[in-house]
Amino acid sequence: MKIFIVNDDIFSLGLYEEQIKSLGYYNISTFKSCAATLEELSNAPTIVLLDYNTADMNGFEALNQIKKQNPLIYVIMFMMEDRLDLAAMALQMGAFDSIFKDGQELQKIKEVLFQISEIQQVLYFKKPQNQSIT
Repeated sequence: MKIFIVNDDIFSLGLYEEQIKSLGYYNISTFKSCAATLEELSNAPTIVLLDYNTADMNGFEALNQIKKQNPLIYVIMFMMEDRLDLAAMALQMGAFDSIFKDGQELQKIKEVLFQISEIQQVLYFKKPQNQSIT
């Protein structure tokens, strides 16, 4: 799986990247802006971990553009814990999940990546196999 992490807070960006690497994922790209991320969507990430509040664009604008370019990308949005309304809106707009910045982000990242891995495995095994007629 290819994972993009978008966060304009360099500390958080590094922390999330290290957590994901510790889980065995190494195909990771990090971005400090949504615009830079959108420019790289042609590299086909499986997952985009997207901070709702970046300096260049709000997360909903970025989510909308990501989903327009590739609706199959799993987008997980980071947001402040007191914004349940934003989390609900993100899900309605096509985000796979929301992670609240409540001190439990690293555990939640682990859980969400596990869920996506499980989904990917099910989808992989449901693909029709090429059968040759002899």
